[in-house]
Amino acid sequence: MAILSEFGLTHCVKSVDDAGWALEAIKTGNEFGVQHTIIFRQSTPGGRGDDHPNLSLPPDEAALDLWQAVKSTMPPELLPYKHQFYVEATNEIDTPAGSPERTRWVGRFCVELATLMLEDGYNPALAGFNSGQPSEDQIVEHFAELLQLYSRFPNRCLITYHEAKLKFEVNDSNGGKQIIIDHFSPLAEFDGWLVNVASKWNRAADRLGVQRPRLFVSEFTFAYDELCGAEQFRQEVSQIAQMDALHGNVVGRVIWTATRGDQWGNLRDQLNDHANWLSDYITKTLIATEEQGGDDCRGKPREQYKRTVILLPPTAGTEWAEAAVKATWALKRWTVGGSADDAGIGDLDYRQVIVVNPKEWGSDLDIWFATHYPGVIYEPVQAWTPQILIEKLAFFAKNGRWPQLTGGFQIHDIVDELPKHPTKQYGSRQLEAITHLVIHHTVSPTDRSIASIAQYHVDGNGWPGIGYHFVIKADGEIYQTNRLGTISYQIGGHNSYSLGIALQGNFQNEPPPKKQQEAAAWLVGWLKKELPGIKEVKPHRGMPQQATACPGSTWESWFWQIAGTKPPTKPGGSSGSYAGPPVTFVAGVDGPASDWHWPAAKAVFDKTGLACKFHSSGQNYVWWGSYRNAIFSPVRIVLGSDFVATDANTFFNAFKGDVAQFYRQGARDFIVLNECNIEHVGSWRNGFEFGKLFKALCQLVKVNFPGARLWFPGTSPQFGAQHQFIGEAKNAGAFDEVYGVVEHVYTTNVQDAAAAAARMVVEVEDFQQRWALDRPLVIGEFAVVAPAQPGYKARVYKLFYEALAKLPGVQAAYSFTSSWHPAPDERGEGWLEHGIHDAYAKLV
Repeated sequence: MAILSEFGLTHCVKSVDDAGWALEAIKTGNEFGVQHTIIFRQSTPGGRGDDHPNLSLPPDEAALDLWQAVKSTMPPELLPYKHQFYVEATNEIDTPAGSPERTRWVGRFCVELATLMLEDGYNPALAGFNSGQPSEDQIVEHFAELLQLYSRFPNRCLITYHEAKLKFEVNDSNGGKQIIIDHFSPLAEFDGWLVNVASKWNRAADRLGVQRPRLFVSEFTFAYDELCGAEQFRQEVSQIAQMDALHGNVVGRVIWTATRGDQWGNLRDQLNDHANWLSDYITKTLIATEEQGGDDCRGKPREQYKRTVILLPPTAGTEWAEAAVKATWALKRWTVGGSADDAGIGDLDYRQVIVVNPKEWGSDLDIWFATHYPGVIYEPVQAWTPQILIEKLAFFAKNGRWPQLTGGFQIHDIVDELPKHPTKQYGSRQLEAITHLVIHHTVSPTDRSIASIAQYHVDGNGWPGIGYHFVIKADGEIYQTNRLGTISYQIGGHNSYSLGIALQGNFQNEPPPKKQQEAAAWLVGWLKKELPGIKEVKPHRGMPQQATACPGSTWESWFWQIAGTKPPTKPGGSSGSYAGPPVTFVAGVDGPASDWHWPAAKAVFDKTGLACKFHSSGQNYVWWGSYRNAIFSPVRIVLGSDFVATDANTFFNAFKGDVAQFYRQGARDFIVLNECNIEHVGSWRNGFEFGKLFKALCQLVKVNFPGARLWFPGTSPQFGAQHQFIGEAKNAGAFDEVYGVVEHVYTTNVQDAAAAAARMVVEVEDFQQRWALDRPLVIGEFAVVAPAQPGYKARVYKLFYEALAKLPGVQAAYSFTSSWHPAPDERGEGWLEHGIHDAYAKLV
């Protein structure tokens, strides 16, 4: 430790329950002016049995509970240096593949825990994830907020995880027998899954469009209680170190374990046998020990410097070289060249190569560099034109990362793998000629291979190759099937200036799956960025002289979300103005969902005079006579958060008794369910399935409660594709049974009340244009969902009410009162216990 520090070289230390090691590393680094990566973990913080969170608590409470325990037994000698080490506050919380609720809980818990640690001045290292967990998709779906938080504090946060060569069995595809894979198996058997999993976190960060986090392998296990042989051990330590270096954001790893324990056999002694070799490897790798001078100094730099080479492909002309220079010369003066060897060679600690359009080399250059020039930082970039290369390189030179589209997907290039005609060839064009993207459906079954589609286009149609430029499978995987410059046959009379994007499947009766739509929307956005000449995105049937139903009769419910534009016509008519029945605006507050809340809730309505939106559950009907509004008093039909059913009858039987209580007292407006686009609310998989069930449910309500006016429920703007969900439901007939539509809208602006209210009004106007120009609109929930003074929130709400009162077609708006936690834990947007009603009463 002292030797490395003296040479100014950083290293990593992980200490569990022993502050001495951590403190020595801190002080040694301080002595020589070196900041080491130091992890400290308590295995039984606060006297607990382990450092796992209490999974029975809500994630925010579990985070506070664990962090208080960790802080209570933090060694006092470390406290003066808390900014110089990382705290691994928890360890090996499972994120099982078949349990999205559990993984969602863990993701939320990590955000809450990291926030608490940062606020207290500690550096979080979370969460010591088990080997192989979480998966890339789990990271994207449930840890996006954690990565966003980390990107705000990149130098203070680490993602920690474990890697292990564990024993398991697989089926031999040839003989059908079981093959044992264990720590004696080659490293490649585990690559990207149990070992070298940094790629999962990096791909996930790229898909989310956030900064790649700093990563730390806090346990690297060759086996639970036994090591492989010395030669294999040394070879694989060297291999994994090179892999870490290639990623660029893996700051360290520690080998398991230097601790004694019966369950780990003599693993510590086996590791000690390698101690001298490990020490030599580290010093020889990090410290240049060879003498410089004499005649044998060819290739030795005069001094160390950071070198970056922009490597152009063999097909690049001078315009590409000029683009690279124009983008980076003034800021970085990076080298521009065409030799991969020149880019990799050299006795430099820092060698980075930016490979432009790597596919044009015809081989995997990342593997080539790792093999011939280990240690090179490999950065690929795809650019269709020199101008796009300028934009991307300039961004990278300034920010150290590539520009990303949020929610990015991968594009699999299979152009050269697909069947082609033996003699015919498609024509080509300049990319600047492309002005239109055309959306198709293949009509073929979703399990049909893309190669078979291509073969049909060649054999059945006599075409040179497949007609589409991209095919998107039902699971959201995107495949490029033609080069962008290829003039393929996908839309007669318009091939020369258009690109064809095909969604695999038949969408005459049902819309594409959600994942497929999201992938298509991402691809359209990405192509618009890559090809600035794109002017329009059209369905096949929307292009001139096209007598076709493609991309299916359901296209209006989903195409506009993919295209990123609004429909050209509005439900209320081409004018875009409200054309439904006349309404008188009512300002109100969302009523209590629980009986215990009513005694305090009365103060809100008594002091402000605001109307109440009732909930159907419990004894809420008792207050109907006292707090109903003569103009409009809707009742939201409520079911338990854990209620799930697959048919309308079960749903109806679950709430009909509650509805009957209100109906007998005169209630006639009922909002049927709530925020059904959130995954946990129902048994449906998409808006279309919900719409079919919802229509049947509404019909049951009307038969049993004559004269009832039903409202389509508010959807959450924060979960899922809100407008896509509504469009799918409408296409399934959901709007056939409703009198009006409900919307939810929120703001986090706590600085400017007028701007906050105005922004919410804009969202209401947009929502009305899409879905409610032919029927009344109710804002079922709105709020400032961030901590702010009661007077500020009251001003926002007053301004919002006043603006909506002037908007034709808006029947009512109800400020959201959270009511599922008693004080003092009630959510910050609620009216009670926060004085908002008093502040509002003074304003009016």
